[in-house]
Amino acid sequence: MFGQSPDIAPAQAVPAWRDDQTLKMSTSIKRHGRFWSEEDDNLLRAMAAAGKSLTLMTVKLGRPMRTIKARAQDLHIPLPGEDKTTKRWMG
Repeated sequence: MFGQSPDIAPAQAVPAWRDDQTLKMSTSIKRHGRFWSEEDDNLLRAMAAAGKSLTLMTVKLGRPMRTIKARAQDLHIPLPGEDKTTKRWMG
């Protein structure tokens, strides 16, 4: 290899930041997102139809508000307080 002397073993040539501890940390990180189940979708539909607040939806579904809004938009579910006639900037 370039710039290495022949007496360096491949294990010694691994950068210090790629040690076993770093590898364990990177593989044990929990995935933040999760898929929407049919039960989650039905709960979202029911709460929206009942006029429940987005705050309550975040608690019951255990998801961030932006995720709930995006899922409702994907499923064409009108959310309480979301006036569809008002033009909003979606930047």
